[in-house]
Amino acid sequence: MRVGKSHTGLWLALVILFPHTRSAANNQRLIFRVPSCPKPRIHSSSNQRILMRQLIFCFLLFTQVATVTAEVTPSLNSDVIRERFGSYGVEVLSQTDEVRVANLFSGEGNSKVSRTLAVTVFVLPRNSRLDASDQVIRAGGSIGASLRAAGFIVDKRVLLDTEVTTGSGFVALSNNTVGTRTQLKTRVYALYAVEGNEAFPYAVIAEAYHPEHAPPPFDERTTDPILVDSAEKALQHLKALMQEVAVSPAA
Repeated sequence: MRVGKSHTGLWLALVILFPHTRSAANNQRLIFRVPSCPKPRIHSSSNQRILMRQLIFCFLLFTQVATVTAEVTPSLNSDVIRERFGSYGVEVLSQTDEVRVANLFSGEGNSKVSRTLAVTVFVLPRNSRLDASDQVIRAGGSIGASLRAAGFIVDKRVLLDTEVTTGSGFVALSNNTVGTRTQLKTRVYALYAVEGNEAFPYAVIAEAYHPEHAPPPFDERTTDPILVDSAEKALQHLKALMQEVAVSPAA
């Protein structure tokens, strides 16, 4: 576990409460081993106080670890759709080596409702560390969930916030829950797969959201000129799909 500035107090508490905690410095990374919480063995009032202090610390430590985990494992769009609407699915409507069109939906069968229409422009050439995850994604897997399952942290950087106007294409995907000429909030962003101190750009994604759905918030931005060019391509493709979604077998 890495200990940053925000966790200095936590580390000092470890040293004070558990003097036998072992640490080592390695490239500015502080590594520690947390001992097990003590088993109740009460022999005196002094021991009672020590035991109580250690039990309280264990509770606070586990709460802190859960918080840190939540910080580095953010919710994905798929998580929010599942939590908000009770189910989640993804169908790849079309795919080439460079571009994928996917419908992220809730419900099933005749009750499916598109919650996000996404156009993905893959960053090529791709870093070889992403090859295994890319195979899963190309086979129809959800992008963020597939990368997370492979152990990567998913980092998103905003390229553009705008709106697109619905046409018959999205009306059909939304199961007529959205009318024509409706303005949909749209975000274009760069998606990175992070491993350790390295961030690998995987794709630029343009997403239009159903009015009842709001994806997880993120505000960090990027102005990488290569990614900006891909952002415009993804957005124009998405605008065309609003009018008529061309469905073809996924590659």
